[in-house]
Amino acid sequence: MVLKFDKKIIEKNFSRGAKNYDEAALIQREVAKKLCDLATPFIKNEARILDLGAGTGFVAKNIFDLVGEKKIQLFESDISFEMFKQNSKNSFKIQSDFENLPFKNNSFDLLISSFSLQWLENLEQSFAQFFSLLKPSGTFAFCVPTQESLNELKSANIFNFTKLPKAEDFILALQKNCFSEKKFQTEILEQEFESGLQALQSLKKIGANYSNKKNKTLNKNQLIEFNNFCLKNFGTANKKVRLSWFVSYFIFVK
Repeated sequence: MVLKFDKKIIEKNFSRGAKNYDEAALIQREVAKKLCDLATPFIKNEARILDLGAGTGFVAKNIFDLVGEKKIQLFESDISFEMFKQNSKNSFKIQSDFENLPFKNNSFDLLISSFSLQWLENLEQSFAQFFSLLKPSGTFAFCVPTQESLNELKSANIFNFTKLPKAEDFILALQKNCFSEKKFQTEILEQEFESGLQALQSLKKIGANYSNKKNKTLNKNQLIEFNNFCLKNFGTANKKVRLSWFVSYFIFVK
């Protein structure tokens, strides 16, 4: 699957949301912890680890908590320097687009990424790069939101949402690059908001409001109609708006 993103827009969105990211990114925090739990058995002493799309350091925090007694070298890459400013973890930080990483082949024992690889433009090409960065028998562990995520907001047919890949797209790209599966699992996570508008504001805070098309600005009456639509079609018994994230976890080895 090949997508097209304006990386400058992505960097701008995440940089703008950096200061409020940790407060709003509740789902991202939860899935990062679960991913690290799944990846921990594959972390050896003195492992060299690269976190792709590290953001404010959710993965780093969990890895250091889980394997603090082991001697590891953790490298974090992210497109946004502002995200790094919120990240105080003891790691080597590199501002870089993870489709053009400045590392030599066979550099890492583990590549890990939480809620970032959905921004890859070309899965097969990028996974070929990741395969080359791993040492023999190295591990590639990541989790992503997949195509069914946020279908509630998409159904309103008011805002433009970038199409997310399917889980099958990731698996196919992994297989084409000779990765072997160790674990694959999926889950659905739900968030509740006071209104549809609050849900949209939350997406903006975490930098996930990218679209290839320009979204129109809604006036007051249109926002009221949108909130009513949300409550009618996917509201809860206590009159809150529920959004669903479909998340897939992948543990594959070279």
